[in-house]
Amino acid sequence: MIEEITHDQDPSLSLGWRVTAIGAPAAEAGPVREVSMPHRLMWKLHSLLEQIASGDGDVRALQSEVMSLDSDLWDALMQHVGEE
Repeated sequence: MIEEITHDQDPSLSLGWRVTAIGAPAAEAGPVREVSMPHRLMWKLHSLLEQIASGDGDVRALQSEVMSLDSDLWDALMQHVGEE
């Protein structure tokens, strides 16, 4: 089943879609599992957020850093897939 994700203030604005994988537990099905984040990723995230917060609102120059952090976070998360 495909669920459309819309903007909170303007439901006519489509932001994307969500597909629940068959056999995947629902988010509310159980307790939230905490996953540790490597120290280096915490520093990268902190640095990136600080740059965004102190910037002038134009974050295009940070795109490569965002993509790198996204990739690193995904890799760290995937190490925990299948753990109980």
